[in-house]
Amino acid sequence: MRRSILNPPIGGPLMKPVYLIATIAVLTFADKGVAHEFWIDPSDFTVEVGTALQADLRVGEEFSGSAMIYLPQNYAFFIVMNGGETRSVGGRLGDIPALNMGGLEDGLAVIVHQTTANQLTWTTWERFLNFAIHKDLGDVTAMHEARGLSQEDVTEDYIRYVKSLVAVGDGAGGDTRVGMLTELVAMANPYTDDVSGGMPLQLWYDGEVQPDYQVELFA
Repeated sequence: MRRSILNPPIGGPLMKPVYLIATIAVLTFADKGVAHEFWIDPSDFTVEVGTALQADLRVGEEFSGSAMIYLPQNYAFFIVMNGGETRSVGGRLGDIPALNMGGLEDGLAVIVHQTTANQLTWTTWERFLNFAIHKDLGDVTAMHEARGLSQEDVTEDYIRYVKSLVAVGDGAGGDTRVGMLTELVAMANPYTDDVSGGMPLQLWYDGEVQPDYQVELFA
């Protein structure tokens, strides 16, 4: 999920069918007019107790993309919650996969990743406006004018918020809110609950539930 400084939380999970039961990912846009997804890609969504949990951070399209190296200066935080404990993801600079963690307990493992702020400069106002309309950001032209900002070289700051759910052993347990500025929380456990009727998700922004904001699902 990408959080723009101009608007309330938008975006949402990007999922293939298997990801629908396991991953809450993000959507970001480049000025090329092409969507780029950012997601956590576990090597296995069901891990036996005693087996290391491994996952790549990926950027690409339609869940095909390059694995990113372990680069902690790009992370606000990178953690795994499991068995009532929260562990920071460690590693060596340049490691692939970016996550390689052993010693996990029986139950659900929630991987959480938040990037540091990134900056994007739009080449034209029209491209930015099309993006704003697609994302239902409101009257950004009026907001821009009210702040006395130029329509040239519009710069956007954004942060990526990502979660992934992996079953360790029986996979029992539940997702929980970490407290990120923008966050999706799974309201059911896809490994132990019946989600044949749909996977319930709750959107939070700045400590409050957001029931009526646009969320995009990709399959």
